Amino acid sequence: MKLQGRKIYPGRVEGEALVSAQGISFYGGVDPESGQVVERGHDLEGRSIAGKVLVFPTGKGSTVGSYTLYRLKAAGLAPLAIVNASCETITAVGCIIGEIPCVDQIDLSRLASGQRLRVDGESGTVEINLPAPLRGLERGSFAERTLTTRLPGIARKTIQNGDWPPDVRDQLAALADEMPHGTLRPVQGEHAPDIAQWERWMQPFLGQTWLEAPFFPAEMNFYRRVLEATRYYEPGATHGVDPFQSEKRAGMRGVLAQLQQAAADLAADAAGDCREALERLLHTAIWGNQADLSVWPAGGEAPASHEGEQRLAHLLIDQTAEAAAYITHPPDGLARVDFILDNVGLELAYDLLLTDFLLAHDLAQTVRFHAKPNPTYVSDATIPDVRLLVDHLAGAEAPEVRALGLRLTAALAE
Repeated sequence: MKLQGRKIYPGRVEGEALVSAQGISFYGGVDPESGQVVERGHDLEGRSIAGKVLVFPTGKGSTVGSYTLYRLKAAGLAPLAIVNASCETITAVGCIIGEIPCVDQIDLSRLASGQRLRVDGESGTVEINLPAPLRGLERGSFAERTLTTRLPGIARKTIQNGDWPPDVRDQLAALADEMPHGTLRPVQGEHAPDIAQWERWMQPFLGQTWLEAPFFPAEMNFYRRVLEATRYYEPGATHGVDPFQSEKRAGMRGVLAQLQQAAADLAADAAGDCREALERLLHTAIWGNQADLSVWPAGGEAPASHEGEQRLAHLLIDQTAEAAAYITHPPDGLARVDFILDNVGLELAYDLLLTDFLLAHDLAQTVRFHAKPNPTYVSDATIPDVRLLVDHLAGAEAPEVRALGLRLTAALAE
């Protein structure tokens, strides 16, 4: 649930709510040495406001309360954010000089102590009941293993598998060495188009270690730092070079045998039921996601087969029949099918096989691929990756695969 209020001071934070039905006087009502509420008879008496999203109707008392808030912030005892029904001058000034995100004009009846709240001072919103973010602090967890072992391993593998200038190799090595106990920072670069966005996105997590920060922004920061280290956006020899291109090319070489069998099976079944064949192709395309390179270099084994029960083993919800029924008998004709691409290799190859089937059987007039604008994860499918794989298929020795590649080449040309 999101509540809309008014911006008092910007900043985005997330934390546990501490809610009071009474006004708070920071001067005399809160101990600046401990962060505890000391006002006698207050409903928060004895509670610490440090690190909480402090929710109360309005401030009260002496204007010195503004400086008490500033003093609490300097001592690391301030609330993460303040949410009011009506923010008066004392609280507003304290939040401004203490740089504490603050929002008012919020319906406080919706809020309770213990809720997890996300406060966005810029938009003046408060979101309720968010789960605690995944972090790498739990020993043995997926997040801890990823930030401690897998991501630094990816940085080192990228050094080994690329013909990088010495400064790029040094930057990648430094990134690997700082994990997981170094602190997060925004990305850098004179020519990158997303620097301002990254400065804003990383602001709430600056100074936190890779393990302390929420896992998702930490992981995203790592992959963006790889592009920074390889000077992906900067002029020079490595401009626009995909840091994971060698892995992607190796993955493309490995798809031919499996795609050859799938294409041969499809050709042999050409006279069969179109809807049944479409359902199998949809299942096969979904199965391809299990061959994701994002576990690299963890050394996990790829699934051995996409046949029968193995292909359906991990589906939680299966609406393939409904999708196939709609595609084969749409109420008003199906002008276009869109693919949101994820990974290269087998997954992209099966997407291309499904695309060819849709076009060949007039199940769609147009197929549109939405590819990643730049490489992020190891296996992300970008526009150059799509074209490279189509060319690879068109040059294959197996006649079924070569014919598939040539049809796709013609479809791209159209």
